[in-house]
Amino acid sequence: AQLASSSSTNAMAAAAESSVATSSAAAATWLHDVWNLVALGCLNAVHILWWLALLDESALFAVFSLDVAYIAFDGLWLVASPSCVPRRVWATLVAHHAAVLLCVPVAVGNPLLMRHLLRTWVVELHSWNHIAARTPWPLGPACLRVNKALFVATRLVGFPLTYAVYHRERQAAPAASPPHLHWPLTAAQLALYGLMLHWGRGVLLGRPPKRAE
Repeated sequence: AQLASSSSTNAMAAAAESSVATSSAAAATWLHDVWNLVALGCLNAVHILWWLALLDESALFAVFSLDVAYIAFDGLWLVASPSCVPRRVWATLVAHHAAVLLCVPVAVGNPLLMRHLLRTWVVELHSWNHIAARTPWPLGPACLRVNKALFVATRLVGFPLTYAVYHRERQAAPAASPPHLHWPLTAAQLALYGLMLHWGRGVLLGRPPKRAE
């Protein structure tokens, strides 16, 4: 009887610990989602203004700096609180942030390269929608309906097109992107495209986005 009671107590304690861990992970996920909806929402609005030429060229460095600050902060968040995203996507997200940050010293101070990186931000339109699609708010179902189409439009089509625009600009001013800058940037963009294909296969297969995916 004592053994049975002890086993029952241990099982209850384990269940309680599991419940606390699940609750803690859910809270970490929710906080990270809210942060991204706000931060990405604001940055996406700024980039849309930039793409529509409603911001002056003098704003280039400021917008670039905001991008870097977001990626750096979110990357630190991922490292400090791995439970804010599922384990199966954590490494992909960290690799994405690291690849972008490695491009910063290559591009900083170079208007042609900074403009290119601002154009590649187009993929974050889908990132915001993907997060919103899994949240319990009124726009969630609408975001879910367009999630796959937006993935294709921004990541599979839009992201490569940004490189085509960059290539055209580089041909007009090759000195602005010499080989020692051009090839690392090209390699990073190819790596990021591969990461997006790896991460987005569920979206392409029509699987609904799960919490923090």
